[in-house]
Amino acid sequence: MTGRDNIYREFRNENGEGDAPYLAWMAEHPEGFVLQTRKKPDPGYMIFHSARCKSIRPPTRSNKPSPFTAEGFIKICSEEIGDLLDFARAHGFNDEPVQRNCCKRFFDPMMFLDSAVLAEVTGPRPRSLLFDLSMKAKIAGRECPDVIEERRRTYQRSEEVASYAKAAAEGKCVVCDEPVPQDLDPMQFLDCHHIIFLRDSGPDTRENVVGVCPNCHRRLHVSPDDQLVGRLLRTAKERAAELDRQD
Repeated sequence: MTGRDNIYREFRNENGEGDAPYLAWMAEHPEGFVLQTRKKPDPGYMIFHSARCKSIRPPTRSNKPSPFTAEGFIKICSEEIGDLLDFARAHGFNDEPVQRNCCKRFFDPMMFLDSAVLAEVTGPRPRSLLFDLSMKAKIAGRECPDVIEERRRTYQRSEEVASYAKAAAEGKCVVCDEPVPQDLDPMQFLDCHHIIFLRDSGPDTRENVVGVCPNCHRRLHVSPDDQLVGRLLRTAKERAAELDRQD
């Protein structure tokens, strides 16, 4: 493997390392790009892929030990398509890049313009994270997204328990204590959060639910906090016990 200031990486499998380094790069850069050519770069055989292309990642029908970086071929990988174009042009490539049919939707013709021509068309390219994300979103976005059928395991939730959790919050988020906006219905705005997640065998009962705002609900799932979980459990149990005493 070699590189030019870490702009791109070459995977040649010359030291018997197999496909492992290449596959590790692919796993770390799912939004990257891959150029396939011969070990002696051939301007007549330069194929550009999205890193998401199924033809350049497992599983494969080949029974060979290193199907992706063997048989006289190499993979040049980069997070930016422009880096691969620079590599290709430095090795005599002047034509429109060849893309496999499965990758065409990931590419935009603007990506293959020479950098000087691109600057004339669009102006100087700011190298910001937002710009890079914008370009990748432009490439990946689709007017008619594919429909994917998935089988998911879901838990049956009681509507009565959910309504109770929202009503018990009394118009404000139990986590951040911020009130529901005045023009919104708390029963529609607040979410019912299961303090011990259902997937972790948490019960769907009054003692395990609280009413929270959408932001805090997301936070509770993305970054659980043990102390906060304990506080919420105490709050839920005390509230249910208090209402039981009024029975």
